[in-house]
Amino acid sequence: MPPDANDRTYRHAREADVAAMTRVMTLSFAGSADLTERWLHEHDIATVRLLEHAGSILGCARRVPMGLFVGGRRVAMEGVCGVCVAPEARGKGVARDIMTRFVRELHDDGVPIATLYPSTQALYRQIGFEQAGSRFLASVPLARLPQGSKSRSVVPLTEADLPRLEPIARDFARRFGGIERGRYLWKRVFRLRDKVYNGFGVLDASGALGGYLFLHLEKHEASGRLDVLLSDLAFSSVEHARSLLAFLADYEPMGRNVVFAAGPCHPVLSLLDQQRYETSLNYCWMLRIVRLKEALESRGYPSCVRGDLLLDARDDVLPANERLWRLRIEGGTGRVEEAGKNEAVGGLEIPRLRLDVRGLAAIYTGFWTPRQAALAGWCEGDEAAFDLAGTAFAQGAPWMIDQF
Repeated sequence: MPPDANDRTYRHAREADVAAMTRVMTLSFAGSADLTERWLHEHDIATVRLLEHAGSILGCARRVPMGLFVGGRRVAMEGVCGVCVAPEARGKGVARDIMTRFVRELHDDGVPIATLYPSTQALYRQIGFEQAGSRFLASVPLARLPQGSKSRSVVPLTEADLPRLEPIARDFARRFGGIERGRYLWKRVFRLRDKVYNGFGVLDASGALGGYLFLHLEKHEASGRLDVLLSDLAFSSVEHARSLLAFLADYEPMGRNVVFAAGPCHPVLSLLDQQRYETSLNYCWMLRIVRLKEALESRGYPSCVRGDLLLDARDDVLPANERLWRLRIEGGTGRVEEAGKNEAVGGLEIPRLRLDVRGLAAIYTGFWTPRQAALAGWCEGDEAAFDLAGTAFAQGAPWMIDQF
């Protein structure tokens, strides 16, 4: 008989657990034991959570601290990765059990939101996650890159240059709604799985770094030609972007394509002379509103929006979120407080949305409008509520380039 959930222990991993965790992960993800152990040690072992019974590991998951820019402001976020279940424990509710405990731990720790790349969306929807953005791969023929000015100096970069890279990456993420990386994610810019990426930065006339990229050359045996794979690309101005493209264009005599992660659109694609490239949906990432009040107060809002909105929230996993909230938006910020049933402003009834946390997750990042969420059955409200919420939560199509 499978162990009852009450007989299972949820705890931090220790170094002594590495061999058992490696077994579970290699049998789940078909990776090598060496790569799995390397991944476990890329970050503190104590960031891994285990579910065990009678000394046997049933499943694992890892916390990855980061931030997400929403409405131009950073919101503290935890990435969830390495979620797996031992083959002998499958079909016994282990994945749902560990993720429920995981999300409740995040709530107790004061984390506003969480994100993950799902292997199966159905499981995570049961825990309150919903698709809130996309990760596309763009493939651009090197011959299509503009042969722009090479007047700006291009220099190699190492991990010692990280303090110079972080401000550029942060500003780029702020503009386009991306991630603010922690130490773990920056390591994966330099080395992702078994590929080493070499960094190059473009300098302006004063010698200041204005943009950078990290590339890995992948050779196709049949043709002998190269693809230039990018783990990161960021810049602070269109001039720096053009210099980086000109640098990449020099690989054209021996190369085929430059391949990089992007959203449905990427600012660098608008600089191509001809819009001839391929994009493909690589992953859909999901978001979980963990602490509703803090999530809504941490993000930014359009400075032109002013108004009050009632959110009648449902949350089957985190009861603290399930209540009637009043969101007051003014000056680009939001304040949230519990509301009474008959709230009004100046004698006028406040617009109200009734929604669950899945619908709120998709609305929160601007991935779906409230009207779209209503079509999926996640949201109800009148036209005034849809208009205010649609304007307040609007931003560009959300995307992330990092995998974790």
